[in-house]
Amino acid sequence: MSGNRIGIKSAKGTSTSGYVTKSKVNKNLNKQHRYLHDSDMEYSDEEQNKNKRQIDINELVKNKKIKLNNEKNPNVLINKYFNNFIDYIEDNNIKFNDHKDDILHLYKQKLLDYYKSEKTNTELPRAHDLLNYERQVKLLSNKFNIDKGNTLQY
Repeated sequence: MSGNRIGIKSAKGTSTSGYVTKSKVNKNLNKQHRYLHDSDMEYSDEEQNKNKRQIDINELVKNKKIKLNNEKNPNVLINKYFNNFIDYIEDNNIKFNDHKDDILHLYKQKLLDYYKSEKTNTELPRAHDLLNYERQVKLLSNKFNIDKGNTLQY
């Protein structure tokens, strides 16, 4: 088939993606499009294998080693828990007035102290006190006498 047919999907690999519409821009080029039906693609091995990316095993092993090394690095773990704490604060819409930076700094200092004192490079267990973000917010806000905004103010 040749010419532009409106409302029919064009085949993979043509210069247009999705539906073809009439355009005055390239009318003088008079491109011909190939239109495919689902039945044309059922037995096409060429189409299935063409888009697959070649897997480089050495690259996969290298990426795996980097990932394993990063999991043992305490700085990576500290940043991960710190970002989770920030997400908890934002998700629960907790207001600290002007003390937000101080509270975040204190929490990060707690994480740093834990990893220095324990001399461990493993992830914290889920039930650990530092990962109980609700409790940490209460403890840290009590240091600054902050009312979080979730309770009634008198």
